[in-house]
Order: sequence, then structure tokens, then C-alpha cells
Amino acid sequence: MKGLRGALAAELVRSRRTAGAWLWLIGVVISLWEYGSWRLVSGQNSWQALMSWHVIYATGLCLPVAALASAMTLRRERASRSGGTDWRPVGLAQVRAARLLVLLGQHLGLIVGLVAPAVVLGVVFNDFGPVPLRQIAATVALLWLAAAVWIVLGHLLAERIGLFPTVGIAFVWQIAATIHAERHRWWMEPWTWSVRPILPVLGVHGNGVPAKPGEAVLHISPWPAIGLSLALFILLAVAMVRLPAPAPRCQRGAGAEQHGAQQTAVPAQQPVERRRPTPVRAMVPVIWGRGFWASVVMAALLVATTRVVWNANYTRGLVGLLVVPCLGCLLACLAAQGLQPALRSILTRTSAARHATIAVLLTSVPFAGVVLFGAALSGQGAIAVASVGLSFGLACLILSMALAVRFSSGAAAMTTLVGLVLSIVMGGSALAQAPLLWLLGPWSWAYSANTPGRMVVAGTVSVVLAVLCGIGLVRALQGSAARS
Repeated sequence: MKGLRGALAAELVRSRRTAGAWLWLIGVVISLWEYGSWRLVSGQNSWQALMSWHVIYATGLCLPVAALASAMTLRRERASRSGGTDWRPVGLAQVRAARLLVLLGQHLGLIVGLVAPAVVLGVVFNDFGPVPLRQIAATVALLWLAAAVWIVLGHLLAERIGLFPTVGIAFVWQIAATIHAERHRWWMEPWTWSVRPILPVLGVHGNGVPAKPGEAVLHISPWPAIGLSLALFILLAVAMVRLPAPAPRCQRGAGAEQHGAQQTAVPAQQPVERRRPTPVRAMVPVIWGRGFWASVVMAALLVATTRVVWNANYTRGLVGLLVVPCLGCLLACLAAQGLQPALRSILTRTSAARHATIAVLLTSVPFAGVVLFGAALSGQGAIAVASVGLSFGLACLILSMALAVRFSSGAAAMTTLVGLVLSIVMGGSALAQAPLLWLLGPWSWAYSANTPGRMVVAGTVSVVLAVLCGIGLVRALQGSAARS
């Protein structure tokens, strides 16, 4: 127990001034957005109507945010070499148990930050009657339990496959949980265990539609799913604490020469004529790596497959709601990761503004190709997808690159994930038909800005945002080079 207390104290010190320490602020931002959206959209003035807006987080953000936060913590530990605990007399189980406790505490702060501000605003500005303390406590507990499972599962997956694949799996898991939560054979689908218990508490269906009196969803017993989630969490927590960490990639396969591998002589290199190095030639192989082009090709294949299997309207939705924000963020993060090791030496040979311009151009050209390819397959919405997709996609790409350089790729992914889910609510649903509500979902503008007037507004705002984010990117590069 003494060793666990020491490991916990060390973990608390290392987690200061990290993204995890600010998770509560994300909850506050989402809570204020939910309260404002409720005031603008809902015509019902009751605690039930206000609390039902937490379904957006429960069915769209809970699991991916938990997985992302866990993967970011693991990346921090690798970058800092575990804070020296690898060569100190501290057991691996104690270190991981302390990390799990800190992550659980951070997510509890996030969920309290999500629920508490809306309750306070409801008490101050609305007269709903007695505060439903039992419903509030049940919402916090169920969201925390759902996040706890993916805190552990996200850590296990991120150790083996990395940050972005882990978040992608969590996002797919979240979608499957939302769609299948009300099925009769839900107990056979572990992904439904995180969403099903909270639906009767919030009084909504999985798609966010309020349930009418007498509907089956209101009579769902949450206890079976809670018991299964607890069992899964305990099983995964034991695996996280006890399983050894996988060997780093540079160590895999080491010692092959001990098993008969023979060393071959390396032929002498012939002198070659060297061309004058330029920043572009130096940055092309770093940015345009295998992961970069694999992401571009996979996005293009996904767009083409959607057009063949479904129709142009589905393709327009895929490109406008997912490809533009997600691919822009992914390519920006890959570019930032590639440039980070040599950033200081590069900036001694060229200015930060020139460096940022070259990086954005090399990243945005393949991105623009995928967007234009998707727009060409979008039928009547091709012009809107192409114009707004390119303008806001460029702004989203520069914003993600600036966040990745200044903070981390996880911060850029978190911003895109939260913004995308909240934007889909306003811009990817029937609410987008309202005159002004579509403006509240900028990450869905490539889909919702489908009229000439909206295209002009979205395009103008996107260009201004791209310029501001470009200035932020230049300053982030200068600051990152100074700190390296």
C-alpha cells in the first residue's frame, strides 16, 4: 500500500499541466453548449427536458473521449520515459494502478463539469421546481462507469496499435452502442452496455428523441447492463495492471544475430552529386510518409465505396460530416509529428512563416484532392461540398496543425472530436433547416451550407479563421522550436 501511495503521488505530479488535468473544462464547455442549445431549440421547460440533452455526450462522445484521454496519457509516459519509474524500485502493477486511479478521477471531474453547470443555470434562470438529485447522481455514475471501461480498454489498445486507431475503434464502438442499445439481445453485444442503462434515466431513445409515456425504453432496467459493465471493467483493469507492456518497436526482433543471423558487408558508397538542399525537399519525405498517403488512399476508397454501395446523398454526408474534419485533422497531426524532431534545425535555415506555408501546402494538396473527388461524386451538392469543404477544411487543417505543434496531437484530435459531434447535432440533423442554428455547427458546414447564401457566409468565415489559425501556427512553431 505504501508503494501505491508513492506511485499515486508521482502520477499526480506528472499529470499537472497536461491535457488530462483540463478535462473538466471540456465538460463545462459541452454543458454550456447543451444549455444554450436547449434554450434555443426546446419548447419544454422542465428538468427532464434539460437533462435529456446529456444524451449527446452519452451517445456520441463518452467512449471516444475516454479512449483519447487514456491514449494521450500513455503517449505522455512514453515521451517522458515514465518519469524515471522504469529504473526505480516500483512495481509495474503499482504504477499502472496509480495511473488508472488518476484517469478515473480526471474523468469524474469531466462528468461533474458536464452536469453541474447546466443544473446551476437551470436553478438560477429557470423555475423547474425541486432539483432531481437522484436523476443527476444516476447520470453522473452511469457516464463515469461507461467511461471507466474505455479508459482501461483504450490504454490496452493504445499500447499496441497507437492513438488514432484506438480512437477510431472507440468511435465505431460508440456508434454501434447507440444504434443497438434498445435491441432485445443487447446482452450479447458488449458495446450496448455503456449506453443502454442511461436511456431510461434521461428519458430518451438512442437517437436522442424524447420517449413518450408508456414506451418500452422507459421501462428498461439498468441493473443488468450495469452489472455486466462492472464485470468487464474489473476484468480489463486486472489485465491492464498485470499484463506486461509490449516491447517498443525498436526492440522487437532484437538479438536476431544470436540465432544464426549473419552480418553482411555493406558496400562502400560511391560519391554522388548532391543538389542544393531546400526546405521543400527536406520536408517532402518527412510529411509525405507511408502513414500520410495510406490515410489519403483509404479516405478516397471509403468515398468511392460509399458512392457505389449507396448513393450521392450518402456520399455528400460522408464527405461533409466526416472526411473534411477528420481527414484534415489526421493529416495535420501526421505532418506535425513528422516535423517535430527536426523543427529547431529547420527553423535555423528558414523563417517560421515560410516553414508553416510549406507544411500547409504539402498537407493541403492531397487533402484537397480527396475533397474534390468526394464532391464530384456528391451529385447536386457538389458545388457546396467543394467550395465550403475546401475553405473550412483548410481552416480545420491549420487549426489542428497549430494545436498539434503547440500542445499535442491528442489536443487536436480532442478538439475535432468534440466539435464534430456537437456540430452534427446542429448541422447534420433537421435542426440545420432553421435559419441560424446551422451556424452553431461549423464542423458540419461542408454539409449544412447547401444554399448560395450559406456558402458565402461559411466560406468567408472559414477564410478568416484560416488566416487567424495560420498566425497561431507560426507562433506555435516559434515557441515549439524555442522549447526543443
